[in-house]
Parts: sequence; structure tokens; C-alpha cells
Amino acid sequence: ANKKIIVPPFSQLAVPVRSKNKLIKHTEQILLLPNKNIDNLLIARTVSLASDKLFINVMNVGETPIHINKNASLVKMECLFVSNKEKCNGIDTAQLGEDFECWGGNFQLDHLDAEQRDRLLEFLKVYKDVFAHSVTDLSEGCETLLHKVDLSDDIPVRQRHYKVPHHLKQELDRQINELLDIGIISPSDSPYAAPVVLVKKKDQSYRLCTDFRKLNLKTLPDSFPIPCITDLVDNLADATLFSSLDLCSGFFQMKIHPSDRYKTAFATEHGLYEWNRVPFGLKNSPNSFQRLMSLILSGLKPLQIAVYLDDIIIASKTEEEHYNKLQLVFERLRQHKLKLKPSKCSFLKTKIKYLGFLVTEGKVFPDKDNISAVEKFKTPKNSDQVRSFIGVSGFYRRFIENYAKIALPLTKLTKKNCKFQWTPETQSAFDKLKTVLTQQPCLSLPNFKKPFTIFTDASKYALGAVLCQEDEHQFFHPVAYASRKLKNPEINYSTVEKEMLGVVFGVTHFKQYLYGKHFTVYCDQASLSYALNVKDPTSRIARWVMTLQQFDYKIIHKPGKSNLTADYLSRYVENTNNIVSTQFSPGALHCIIAERRT
Repeated sequence: ANKKIIVPPFSQLAVPVRSKNKLIKHTEQILLLPNKNIDNLLIARTVSLASDKLFINVMNVGETPIHINKNASLVKMECLFVSNKEKCNGIDTAQLGEDFECWGGNFQLDHLDAEQRDRLLEFLKVYKDVFAHSVTDLSEGCETLLHKVDLSDDIPVRQRHYKVPHHLKQELDRQINELLDIGIISPSDSPYAAPVVLVKKKDQSYRLCTDFRKLNLKTLPDSFPIPCITDLVDNLADATLFSSLDLCSGFFQMKIHPSDRYKTAFATEHGLYEWNRVPFGLKNSPNSFQRLMSLILSGLKPLQIAVYLDDIIIASKTEEEHYNKLQLVFERLRQHKLKLKPSKCSFLKTKIKYLGFLVTEGKVFPDKDNISAVEKFKTPKNSDQVRSFIGVSGFYRRFIENYAKIALPLTKLTKKNCKFQWTPETQSAFDKLKTVLTQQPCLSLPNFKKPFTIFTDASKYALGAVLCQEDEHQFFHPVAYASRKLKNPEINYSTVEKEMLGVVFGVTHFKQYLYGKHFTVYCDQASLSYALNVKDPTSRIARWVMTLQQFDYKIIHKPGKSNLTADYLSRYVENTNNIVSTQFSPGALHCIIAERRT
């Protein structure tokens, strides 16, 4: 092993290893075999491309952590020699492309040169069984974890089926028969019954959806967490190559526990059926599916492999490292019988779309496709349309400085019993949000190997804080910013107390980045150091001092005229009645704050 590894109980890890065998330079493929017996530790046999950076899969099946020492000999290596090499290298990439098109659509490979494209196609051909052309290829399903439907009582929920428009009856029958053939649904004699509807998709086809609203009301919640998108994006900070994988109808690949399937019964004019796989609209489906994917890809997050429901992203610095990670993920998917949709997968890209964002080396932007939806949004005619616009634009509020203040005239129109009246003020807010988002805002991703710096400031009515990192040229790049309005009692604080409150606000707000690391705080108050070290502080200052004692930091005085960024944030929100929530800074809509340390 390259370093000391701790394998948690009941988990699987990809462990980096290196070989001292010089023969690795003279072969293309190698076989890695277990070389050490450790209680409760399983080491997988692995066939890998010859490289200085290799990975093996290990699994801890015990109840206690297993420690693997650095330089421990875990596997032995054997060289593999390919027979009939000319035939292996003589791949007809045109025919291979036709095969891919037959079972899953076209891969996007225009960004690769001929050599890279041939290598990728050869790699994907090995894992052809991991891809699915359509729902009809999902007959097996994943049995690693079964979805359960736990209810608050046993009283069945029964509803009459909805009437289907005449021109859609044939489509409904087609989908029902297809799902029956695959085994995703089956005939039922359940006392439960929910209605179904056909919902039109973007491509003008229809999706069969079950109206589970009444069943969901009595379903006990599943508290398994859905990952924070910001945390997933932060994990991609130092990568240069990206691949994204999307499962084919992900929910349909997860099976429902046999004892709970009757609860999902739905009715049509032709009969009663129940779901064998997880359908859309069923409460706890996202939580249960996230639990499944987290289990399948457990131990891979440190390798910059992350999953959000059915979206997987793989990031790396080099091409060889990337192929090793792809192999790890594909082997896991194959083992658990999960299948990808080729048309939604992207490989070896320097820029990639993920969860509504465009990620590149060290930076992240809003997805242009989503921004175009904002740009094309017509002037709202009622409060429902206003809510839709706020929902679309609000997803990117982390890129918009003081989003809450700008959107305030619009949010007023969404209040209950508020008469809809479009005014010049609301039109101005509507136009400004559209303009800001179409100017390609950008933020820098955090590098957790480098120290962080916080600039804080307090004005008469507000607090401001900016989280930054310094580059090799001593310029600060903004990672995140936050600002909020002072509460009424806080307005009466002294200047020193406000500045100290600003430091507490900034440090605690960015705790996930700062805790356990040394960082620097720049603030606009020379007497703040005295307040932090006074022997007999007031109860308020004493509480703040205790809060800050858990952090390792250094405070440097920087006058407001030099501390421009935080000073601007604290004063910009003075006249608003809203609390401005955390925003991720685009550097005030540009990528970099070029503020040199003085």
C-alpha cells in the first residue's frame, strides 16, 4: 500500500498500490492476486493496465476497523501477455461505433483525438453489459438493497382510477404491457389502489406516473441524507479530467421489498397492478436510492468519485488515473447489476456538466442550458409564474450577490392573499436577475491543501464576510461569501462588538472549511485583539471568545478602505429589510478578486 489505510467496518475501499517489479514497464496488462491473509479483509483479484499507479479493491466484512500499514505487501503481480495481438489491435472502430449505437446511442467523443478515442472505445467495449439501450434492458434489476414502504397504519388507501383521454389509451396500454413484460410491474389483488396519469416529457413522449399523494401522507419518512450539491462540487477542486455517468431509469433498477409491493398498487380501466421496482412519486424513493448508491460506491469518495442519486461523477488529474477510477466504478456497477444510459454519459472531458453546473479545473459556472431557460422566461402574468421564475433563478442564488434583496419585490407577489400587480419595481428586479445570470458568473473551487483567509467587516446595519484563498502571485481568489443584516438589538452594539460579531459570523458560517486548520482573519478594527484577550469580558464577548476558541486562527487588522470586498458586502445590505443568506461569490460577477495582501 502507498500509505497507511483504515478500512471501516462493513465497507469497501479502493487502495492505491505500487509495484517494485521492473517488468511492469515491459507489459501492457497485469494480474494482481491476494498475497496476504488478514482476518475479515477480502482482497479482490484485479486485472489492470500496467501503470505506476494501481488500485485494488479491499472489503472489511468485520465489525471493527482494519488498519493496513504503509508498504504492506497486499498483492503479488503477474504479467499478462495478450495472444493474437494483431487481431486485438485491429479493432474496426467504425463497426464498434455501430455496435454502440445499436445498444445505447452515440457517445460524445469529438473532444478526443484518434488515439484517445480508440482507447476509450476499447475500454467501453469491455463493459458493454453495463450499458442499457432502454427500459427493456433492465429485466434483472439490483437486489443489493430493497426499498421498503413503512406506513403509520394498516388501513388501505383506495382511489378510483383517473379517466384517460381517448388518444392516450393506446399509449397507456403499450406502457403497461411493456412494464409487465420486463417485470417492473405485475398484476395485483391488493386492497390498495392509486390512480395513474401520463405526463408529457421534453421529447414529447409520455411517462407513466402514479398518484401516490394519499399513500405518501401515511408513509413514515426515511432520514437518509441526500448529498449537498455544494459539497460534491467542492470535492472536484484540483481535478483536470472529468467523466459523468447517468443510470438508465435509475429508480426502475431498484427493487421493492416483496412484502411491501402490494402497497404500491395502482388501477387503470383494464385492471389492478403493483410495482416491483421503485416508481416515480413514491415517498422516500430518493432517500432509499441514495442509500443504495452510497453503499455500492462506498469508500470511493476520497478518490473524487461522487454520486448524487443516479448521477455519478469521476474526477482525476491524469488519464491513467482516470481509467483506473472508471474501472473501479464499472466493476461495482457490473457486480450490482446496475446499467448506464450511454447518451447521458460523458468521458475524459476538461469541462463537464454536473447537477446544473459546468465544472472545469478550479472553477464552476452555471449550466448555460439552464441559464437560457431563465433568459427566455417571459414576463410573469400571475403569482404562479413568479414562483416558477424564483425557483429557476434561485437555484443559482449562490452566484448572485444579495439575491434576496434583488428578488424582494418578486417574493412579495408570492405571499398569500397578495394582489398580483406588476410594477416598474418588480420589472426591474425581474430584468436584473436575468441580466446577472446571463453574464456568466463564476466562482473558484476550494483547495483544501492550501490555507484559507477570511475578510470580515461590520457596518451600522449589516455584517459581511468573504472566504478566500491566495495563489502563488499573492492574489486572493474568492471561494464563498456571506452577508446578513443586523438584528435590532445588534444595531446598538459598539463598533468593537460589531466587528467581533462579524468575525464570529464569518468563522462559524464557513466552519466546514476552517475547522481543524490554521487560517487568517482580516478585519477593520485594531482594538479587536484587545477585546479577545481582555481578562474580564462582558457575557456577550465571553460567549464569542468561547466560540472562537475552537478554531486556530490569526487576526490581522486591515482598514475598511483596504478591506474592500467585505466592507462592500456589509454596507450593500444596509437598506434592505431581509437577511441575506449565504452566497457563493462570482467575485462580484467576475472570476477573481485581485486584492493583494498589504
